[in-house]
Amino acid sequence: RDTVIFLEPQSVLSRVYSQFSQLKNSFEMIRIAILTTLFLPIALVSPFLISSPPSAVFPTPSATTELFVTAKRKSSFVAEEAARKDAEERGGDVTGAQFFGGAKQKEELFDPVAEKNAKVERITEVSSYVKWEDANAFEDDFSQAIARSLQGQINGLLYAEDTTPEQPEFMYSSVLQWQSPFSQKYATPFQELEDGLSFYRRIDVAITSGKSLSETQVVLRWEISVAWPNFWESRVILTGSSVVTIDGNKEIIKQVDTPDDEDLNASIISQTLPRFWDVYHFGMAPSAELSPLLSGKGGGGLFNRYTVSTMPPRLVYQPELFDLGEREDGSAAFVPNHAFCEYIKTAGPYRQRYVTTSPVEVQIIRPPNTKTPRLKFSLPLSVEMQTNPTLPLPGDDPETRPEAEARAEYIWQAARTVATVPYGGNPQDDQVVELRKKLYGAVIKDGLQPKTDSEGRPVFFFLTYDTKACYTAESGLGMCVYEYRAQFMKSQRVGIELESGSLTMKK
Repeated sequence: RDTVIFLEPQSVLSRVYSQFSQLKNSFEMIRIAILTTLFLPIALVSPFLISSPPSAVFPTPSATTELFVTAKRKSSFVAEEAARKDAEERGGDVTGAQFFGGAKQKEELFDPVAEKNAKVERITEVSSYVKWEDANAFEDDFSQAIARSLQGQINGLLYAEDTTPEQPEFMYSSVLQWQSPFSQKYATPFQELEDGLSFYRRIDVAITSGKSLSETQVVLRWEISVAWPNFWESRVILTGSSVVTIDGNKEIIKQVDTPDDEDLNASIISQTLPRFWDVYHFGMAPSAELSPLLSGKGGGGLFNRYTVSTMPPRLVYQPELFDLGEREDGSAAFVPNHAFCEYIKTAGPYRQRYVTTSPVEVQIIRPPNTKTPRLKFSLPLSVEMQTNPTLPLPGDDPETRPEAEARAEYIWQAARTVATVPYGGNPQDDQVVELRKKLYGAVIKDGLQPKTDSEGRPVFFFLTYDTKACYTAESGLGMCVYEYRAQFMKSQRVGIELESGSLTMKK
């Protein structure tokens, strides 16, 4: 007994932990098998549960006034409604409290000071990013003015808190020529959007960039997100661009819409189906807006398979810092503290509505003249948040060490061509190093050209689909949700950037 306790405690603990881990993994595999059995019938019947044909992106079934008002609410919570719920809860009995020795009435447990402080806490010294002043996204004043005017009118239509300008600078003409794969029951996109509110749980539309093509034409990029009216509220995100023609009266006389994904129906259906990990973690977090990854072609032969894809241009939130820990700490698997602009309250009458996005991209960079790696995270923004003219940036985080040189900014990312392979672990696993080597060798063998950084090194990245970034409409990034995902299902992706000419999209 003395020998076991005093000479080999680590061995005993290791064996116990190993046995516990094996038991836990066995339990998780059984759980996954059960859920897969339940999930398949749901996935098969889901197309028949969709309330409208997928080709009609803005259909028009009738809806109640309550649904319409909820769909137009942009605030993460309504103060008057929260106060009413709070008053109702304080006046009721606390079920079971008296049995366990607590107070019979909730009023006796209520602490007004603590409740006041439990509302949304705000971080001071928050700066902001002004969307319309980003020259990388809006390259000239003409496209910026049109985008700003249209975004203001869209917000007035979709959100109860916003109002449409009485005299917008640019308006749709009564003789508009509109070419679009979307529903065209009405004369203008604004009428279609307003009508769609009677069907979808939410609609968010953000104009994300603009560029002038001539004195009368501009191309505007947009993102559309809808909460589908099924019981799991699938998030469907569509991205694309529109070429807009303006006449001398500042009226839009022609608009041609082009989604990034040519197969629009397939894109919508794939996003409305229940996702396995959302079912597995049901109730943990809302369905996420998944950043588009438009697949092109495969390569690598039989043993080194990879997929070449296009990432459409997007605005991302990009915190970064030096990794002061060890590789075994796995810091790259977690969004750093200094990235958060706000807290999100998820319980009680003042709980907030929030939107989730995924995946979070991680790059491990080796700066010159230092051996300390730098971690760069790229978080996709919710479409709802991008409808705001200004986006918050965090203040100084007292828990972040100064030598980490932490910072955070919003970056407009141009379209990227990438090659990716599936993986089931974390960004700093030893296996990732070998996987990168194989991926690099495979793309070189197939004649593709990897993109390099300023030091001439290939640009690798890691997509973490088990991380959901959570945003409120007002306050930016408030929290992240980390989901358990079995490694053998390989839900993450390791990638390398390629020169833009490396991909020929499938028609």
